[in-house]
Amino acid sequence: GVFNDFDLVSTEDGTTRTEHTGSLPFMALDLLYPPGLEGQRKYTYQHDVESFIWVLTWITHCYDNGTLHATDHPLDEWLKADGSQCKNEKLSFVEGM
Repeated sequence: GVFNDFDLVSTEDGTTRTEHTGSLPFMALDLLYPPGLEGQRKYTYQHDVESFIWVLTWITHCYDNGTLHATDHPLDEWLKADGSQCKNEKLSFVEGM
C-alpha cells in the first residue's frame, strides 16, 4: 500500500492550507503565538527542526533508561495546556536552564 499525508499539501495554483498540524508540546514556539495558532505564519523547515529539539528535550527529561517517569515529571504541564499556556510553560523551561 501507499501512505500519503496531504495535511500541508500545496495546490497547483499555489494555495496552501492555513492551519498547522502537530502536538502542542512539540510545536515550535513561533507557532504557539497567536498568529501561528491562527495559521497566519508560514510553516518552514526551521519549525520542524525546533519541533525535533522539543521531542528530544521531552525524551531526555521524562524517561530514564527507557522507562517513563511515573508522575510529576517537570514537563507534565505542557500536556495540560492550550497553545498560549504551552508557549509560556516552554519559555519558562528555557529561561530556567
